[in-house]
Amino acid sequence: MSEVMQGFPPAEPNRASLANWRKAPYCHWAFHHVREIIPSAEISNDPTKVWELEPSTMDTSNLGLDEAMARTDCDAVVVLHKDKLVHETYRNGMTSRDPHISDVSIKIYAGLGGWNISGARRIS
Repeated sequence: MSEVMQGFPPAEPNRASLANWRKAPYCHWAFHHVREIIPSAEISNDPTKVWELEPSTMDTSNLGLDEAMARTDCDAVVVLHKDKLVHETYRNGMTSRDPHISDVSIKIYAGLGGWNISGARRIS
């Protein structure tokens, strides 16, 4: 169990800060408390204009998602295929209702896009 931000005040090596908030193990606490570290505002959505994803199934067991999530300290993975939600996994206290950080999502999209293209032998 991580000691990050435990106790009051937390011991110096266990404090999440602007210098370490995006690195493990601090990110697991910090991604749930971004507004306590970085000045930001919640942007609410219009609940009448939410795009509901149709659930579906796809065998993702051969993708190695569990191993990749553990190796990269990833908190959440959502897989969409043809506008359908085919897989989602949450860890470290993350849920489907938690706000996300877009720069993390962009890295995932770019990585998966490159992985997909390389698998099709379009890049090497």
